[in-house]
Amino acid sequence: MNGGTSQNFSQETVQEFQVERFSFDPASAMSGTGGINIVTRHGTNNLHGAAFFFYRDHNMAAYPGLRRDLKHPDPFFARKQSGFRLGGPLRKDRVFWFTNFEHDWQTAALAVQNNHPIFSKLDVVYPSPLTFNQFNLRVDGKLDNANSAFVRVSQDKNNNVAPASVGIFMPSNWVSSHNSALQIEGGETSVLNSRIVNDLRYAHSYLHSHSDPVTSQNCADPVVCIGVGGPEILPFDDPAFHIGNRPSSPLAISPTTNQLLDVLTWQHNGHLLRLGADWEHVSLHGYRGIYEPAQITLWGPTNLLQSPSLYNALPASLRDPTAPPPRWKTFCNCHYAAS
Repeated sequence: MNGGTSQNFSQETVQEFQVERFSFDPASAMSGTGGINIVTRHGTNNLHGAAFFFYRDHNMAAYPGLRRDLKHPDPFFARKQSGFRLGGPLRKDRVFWFTNFEHDWQTAALAVQNNHPIFSKLDVVYPSPLTFNQFNLRVDGKLDNANSAFVRVSQDKNNNVAPASVGIFMPSNWVSSHNSALQIEGGETSVLNSRIVNDLRYAHSYLHSHSDPVTSQNCADPVVCIGVGGPEILPFDDPAFHIGNRPSSPLAISPTTNQLLDVLTWQHNGHLLRLGADWEHVSLHGYRGIYEPAQITLWGPTNLLQSPSLYNALPASLRDPTAPPPRWKTFCNCHYAAS
């Protein structure tokens, strides 16, 4: 969602990886922290492949709250991962290919706990669906005894309905996210002599990521999904209770990145010298909704505790937190989006 290089790759794609703990190694390009270099699998002279299936469900995962809600018996945890990898020669000793595909499907069960004597009556365990499709295709060629090249195409598509990262509020305050990432990369490795190797890389990456407020199609229960499509409403004395559209949704980010990297490595006995040059161009487009359509803060009787004379003047039913939800007189602190 942040428009960076956050693309997912199937585990079957990874041949090996290297963790850089600082940001000044030329092979890792420039970053604010460290980096991870991933070497992807490639084909060989022999045709090789594998397939896999992984399954885990609620029988091997604790239910939120440790006991099932009889009013909402459907949500349970289940995860299915399936995929394959296959590689071989296009031309023996010269050109090779490798591809893999992975499909992930998961339904999580998330507990909404409002921690309030009144709003806790709406506590619920609700499902959070997630799907992933990851595809990878790589072609390698041996140009001559000293030069080799490759081209790789990788795509990651995923969809999710889940709470935002700030907390697990009522389902009407969740977001529906859709992400599609594509990367096309090519490179050439040249062995200049027994001590010097040069790596040239070019990558084109595109990410289309957007999240929208949940709709009645994502959240259909009229009680659990109270507030769907409406303004965000939160009581002042219960920070755990939110209903309605999130104040920062909808949100869309679509960055396009072009990067050229060249690294020259010189090895002499126990000494290693690495020189590199990196060029990167990022074009970013997107939009964000702010308080769409509005945000409303409700002020209730407990807010008047700071003024005993006003609080004591309230009816006894409003001063008793164990009483049924009263018809509060509310004061509205509203934020409206500019049109």
